[in-house]
Amino acid sequence: MANRLIKKSAGGPRAKRGFPEGTAVQRDGSPRRKRTAAAEDVWVTTLRLRPEIREGLELLQGALGVTMNKLMNDGLAEYVTTRTAVLEADLQTALGRIRRYRQQDPTFSESFAQIAGEEAERPDADPVEGVAYRTEAAGPAVSMVRNLIAESH
Repeated sequence: MANRLIKKSAGGPRAKRGFPEGTAVQRDGSPRRKRTAAAEDVWVTTLRLRPEIREGLELLQGALGVTMNKLMNDGLAEYVTTRTAVLEADLQTALGRIRRYRQQDPTFSESFAQIAGEEAERPDADPVEGVAYRTEAAGPAVSMVRNLIAESH
């Protein structure tokens, strides 16, 4: 509770310490810093850390003399930068492969020609053609639809 905020008041002890009237002062006597626009845009969240990670952060905090918040922000920023660069490289590689594939036969004309050629060489062996087969006698509605379809061809 070392730096709890003391409420603003007109005059009094703050004015004697050299601060203008109405200045927010912390218990240790230092003026409270005003929030900047950047501070208002900060996202605050709870993070669960494994004990070994926390110990490592505390070790770094003591050795480097920076806050835990700064360590975590710097670490996360480095992680995000590295991971997004790797992801971008992977996506660029995949996109290049897709472009090369499409440039080989952009209208698929060679593919269609190959399929048509293979079907022409082996008309009996086309498994897609199938065999017409009915298991039961068609009713009047089905017979009428079949007749209409047959007449249209």
